Amino acid sequence: MLGLVVLVVVLSGSLLYDGWPNVANLIAAVVSAILMGLTYGLLALAAGAVSGRRGLAMGVASGLAVATYIINGLAPLVEGLDWAVWLSPFHYYLDHNPLQNGFHVGNAAVLAGLCAFLLGIAVWGFRRRDVGVARS
Repeated sequence: MLGLVVLVVVLSGSLLYDGWPNVANLIAAVVSAILMGLTYGLLALAAGAVSGRRGLAMGVASGLAVATYIINGLAPLVEGLDWAVWLSPFHYYLDHNPLQNGFHVGNAAVLAGLCAFLLGIAVWGFRRRDVGVARS
């Protein structure tokens, strides 16, 4: 929903200026951002479902978001560590520059696959938990 709001606001705001953004590229950027956001959201859901601890879920998702952002920014600058960018969802979000170059199916597929994998872990973790309500 937030992605749709961003899309509408940017398109509405562009009416104030002479230049009209490439709508297809803007949609590509919003879809890519949604996929990356879903990745970290589903990571938190999976961690929470497996552990049953809200703090751990937030810590794992937040910590990995920060770590992968740093990896994406610094790995290309460190000799011999350039392979590490492939571990970061930020790479798949920003690598192709969707706002300028449009939708990249391969990068979106990686993020969507990661989302599906994390959703599967979350469902598995939730199903094995005892979340029933005790009757008195």
